[in-house]
Amino acid sequence: MNVMIVVRLLGFYLVASWLGSFGSPNITISSLLLHAAETRLFQLIMHIVVLLFTSQYESSALTALREPPLHPKVT
Repeated sequence: MNVMIVVRLLGFYLVASWLGSFGSPNITISSLLLHAAETRLFQLIMHIVVLLFTSQYESSALTALREPPLHPKVT
């Protein structure tokens, strides 16, 4: 679930940046999206999402290190 949130937010930011890079002088949806992507609230949300995303994978990686393998290799 966290992966989809990160993908959607990053996709939103990338599309807004790409559309805003054309530099059209009038106010368009792309410039409004780019402005919204640069606000502090958006940065705070991205920071929280990234922290949740990384903490989930760190905990699953640590769990995988603690648990013995299901099929140990026979040497």
